[in-house]
Amino acid sequence: MCYSLFDRGGFSERNFGTDFSFPSHEDKKEDRIEKKKPLKTRGLFVQETDRLASEKIRSERLTDTEFKKRAENIKTLRLALVEWIAENVPDDQWDQRKLKGMTDYLSREHAQTIHEITKDFLDQEKYPTRPVIKLMLKEIEKLPDVFLFGWRGKDQTQWERETRIHDHADSTVALTVHEGAVDETVYVVDHSQLLIKGTAGPDNPRGQQRIPLLGQKTKRYPAGMSKTYKSPPPYLHTVAGSPEFDLTVTIHAYLRPSTDVAYDFTIDKEHNMLVETGIS
Repeated sequence: MCYSLFDRGGFSERNFGTDFSFPSHEDKKEDRIEKKKPLKTRGLFVQETDRLASEKIRSERLTDTEFKKRAENIKTLRLALVEWIAENVPDDQWDQRKLKGMTDYLSREHAQTIHEITKDFLDQEKYPTRPVIKLMLKEIEKLPDVFLFGWRGKDQTQWERETRIHDHADSTVALTVHEGAVDETVYVVDHSQLLIKGTAGPDNPRGQQRIPLLGQKTKRYPAGMSKTYKSPPPYLHTVAGSPEFDLTVTIHAYLRPSTDVAYDFTIDKEHNMLVETGIS
């Protein structure tokens, strides 16, 4: 399950003061990356529209100084990701192992930069809802979406502590636990009864499926552990921050081979069914 925080549109230095400017395409490190593997880099940089989207969608309340510092740290991580991809994924030949290698690398080699971004995640004045930071932008073709997620484990509301039950359409996914621990619950269904593609049809349209729940199992992943999964076959799960930790931080990467969208589900306990409720 993922939430995009970023608009497209051009960037502007307006409202950020004279001491801050967005990086130009003349950045030497980026030039070196482009020579090695040409990429569309327009989406690499945090833009003013990103702040407006964050404030609107996630209700973030960061000062100009805090936003500028976070933008600089996001830029550092984005450039590191592009460099790693150029060196480790030639010709865009992605697989689950490489996706996991990327999230593990970011957690291992850039822990301090991640900490600079996430150190205020427990501050509900700055982050009223569960923190979500997008590190890799979809505007860059053939690259994964990459997110930093914060989980406040001692909050009791579902939105703060865990996701809804959801699938990932036909995406390949990697998850690395950077700090704390997550509890993942996987919901078992008959894959032949789960419609992955399509939205139309009176018998079983997406958004209205009802599927017998055959079982469920929960596993804890502590800091340093990671996992991957590929859908389909159906992979329905929730991810929750462990209540044993005030804060859990995870890195998620999604490689989306198509435009199929993911859906949320709820449990009809009376009939032991998973009920599809709409787009994630």
